[in-house]
Amino acid sequence: FKQALPQQSSPQVLLDRLDRGIGELVADKTVGETLKHLALQILRAIPDKSALFQPAGLKTAVAGSGLFLEAKLAQAGRQSSAPQTLMDDFKLRLGKFIAELALELKPAAAEHPATSSTALLRELLQQAEGSLAKLTLDQLHSLPKDDAPRQVWVLELPFLQNGKPDLLELIVEHERGGSGNPAGQNNWVVSITITPPELATIHCKLSCYDGSVNTRFWSESAETVEKINARLDYLRRQFEEKGLKPGFMDAQHGKPAQEHSPIASPQSLLSEKV
Repeated sequence: FKQALPQQSSPQVLLDRLDRGIGELVADKTVGETLKHLALQILRAIPDKSALFQPAGLKTAVAGSGLFLEAKLAQAGRQSSAPQTLMDDFKLRLGKFIAELALELKPAAAEHPATSSTALLRELLQQAEGSLAKLTLDQLHSLPKDDAPRQVWVLELPFLQNGKPDLLELIVEHERGGSGNPAGQNNWVVSITITPPELATIHCKLSCYDGSVNTRFWSESAETVEKINARLDYLRRQFEEKGLKPGFMDAQHGKPAQEHSPIASPQSLLSEKV
């Protein structure tokens, strides 16, 4: 935890730099083919935005986010061959990429003159290690807690927006069965943070509570809030066409607060009050 916290960075930083520098990396004949292949694999594995609009595509993205790598490794250990979902895991690709970058930059290579890609490789290594640290902290935050009334998963899903890497931040909460949860009732909360093109950052919280899907949006831009409010009726019709029962819907100026969630919001991994 002490090692991961100071160096964590969003994977979007790595993906943006890799996207801008992939041409230079591939063109440099002094860079190993294995590293080039791993870099291309990471970029090609990013799904298009349209894939996240489909249940199967979203499920695949969540499964390959890296959050569940160790669970898949344990499952693979009980099977004769590794499942494809393991090979497509972002954390696994990231670990291989970091190891190969370290080999390219190892002290033994200092005997050779630095190439135009050396600075890029150092930058990518730092950003890849920061992405791995962020993913590790998200995994720690997502571990089941014995005394908690709910299970929480914290993850980030990269996707392509107009051919460029973007990021969807996702928090999924599932209320466990207990005295306050009637038998057979499934209560879920999904929190989404995204910055669409030409709009301010949008925070969305969807809660499945008491059989209804309730939706709230927040943005610090009054113009963005106005645009969302103008389209809430369309969203309601979309829910109904999918067989869902829409509950309350609104869009507010500002940021979401903890009390808005029907299921109590998860505590932070790190308390800033000491």
